[in-house]
Amino acid sequence: MKYKSLQQVYGESVRGKEVPDHKHLHVYGEGSHEDHNIAARNDVGYRDPETDQWVFDRTSKGFINKILKPNVEKYGESASYIKRVLAHGKTANVFEPSDTIDNDRVKRVYSYLVDGVGRNQIKSIVSEFPKPNLQKALLSKLEEGSKFNIYNLINQILKTNYVYNDEIMYMSPAGEEKKQRGAAGPGEAIFAFLFNGKKPVVGDLDLGGVGVELKKDEGRIGKGINTSDIKSMAALFVGRGAARAKGPGSLRPDLGEEETKRILEMNLGDFLQKYSGTGIKPAGFENTTVGDWFNENSEKSNYNSLIPLVGALQMKDYFTKIDKFTYLAIYRNAGDMAAFKRSFVEDNQIKEIVNHLKSRGITFAPNNDGNGYHLILKK
Repeated sequence: MKYKSLQQVYGESVRGKEVPDHKHLHVYGEGSHEDHNIAARNDVGYRDPETDQWVFDRTSKGFINKILKPNVEKYGESASYIKRVLAHGKTANVFEPSDTIDNDRVKRVYSYLVDGVGRNQIKSIVSEFPKPNLQKALLSKLEEGSKFNIYNLINQILKTNYVYNDEIMYMSPAGEEKKQRGAAGPGEAIFAFLFNGKKPVVGDLDLGGVGVELKKDEGRIGKGINTSDIKSMAALFVGRGAARAKGPGSLRPDLGEEETKRILEMNLGDFLQKYSGTGIKPAGFENTTVGDWFNENSEKSNYNSLIPLVGALQMKDYFTKIDKFTYLAIYRNAGDMAAFKRSFVEDNQIKEIVNHLKSRGITFAPNNDGNGYHLILKK
């Protein structure tokens, strides 16, 4: 392989000049020792991007392989692309205003972009940053509601090969790199970056003024839930881990005849108000008892038939406690995603909510710790 000279790479003579910071390299071989503070003409100096101090070393094979070649390849030839990645990330509120091309998050995103297309095609990707077509495609999918794969959507439009990446998915956006886990959910930073959106100060994702609440599969949908109520409801039923002969999910036999009768004759709306953890009585069950509901949904266990109703009620309550958004999107690592409108949840009763989400491949499940419920994207 024939290597270019440093002069060819930089496009100008380095004699007596300081190479721009983004190349981080400076060859010392001319001028006085006093000017360059080195003891031999074959030493090389470069500015450490983190300390901003000059570092000097012999032009050994190790130095060339570990420092010279990687920096020439990444920063000498691709600096303009990295700068565009940096600028776009700052606009999306993914990078800090003070970040440079040497920041770890910037390098991670740049490497991810390159991995999906190859270094020779990175120019075509950075040219897409100001274009609205990818964002429009995502909004169209969210409006449609049916399940899709977000990586397939990206790759179809950009002609790329992007896949799930753990480091990228869990990358913290600007202002949250040092906060405890939970300050920003998975995907918020990279989706804001790729889809020409923003990571808002409050909320998950802003796509041209359209707010999206992102929930990774099994993401909680309750807030301010009375967990003791949830645990009390679960205690009425035979545990799911119990032997099949005991009827897991059925009302416990040891409740006694009177207590069992009381529960079965209880109005379903009153039951949900007492045991959902929300303290809210849902409409639509004025003439329905708990026993009626169990009979109507006999293909499921008693307990499983209640899970979607409790989940929908918790979510309806959740939406009154968080900032406004337009869509809630739930996704898995593999990229499968489905969405629904917040307005549908706000404007409809919980039975309609359950059916609406079911048509989109979404349902509810109780958390293993008993503290509320979460959303599940069906396979």
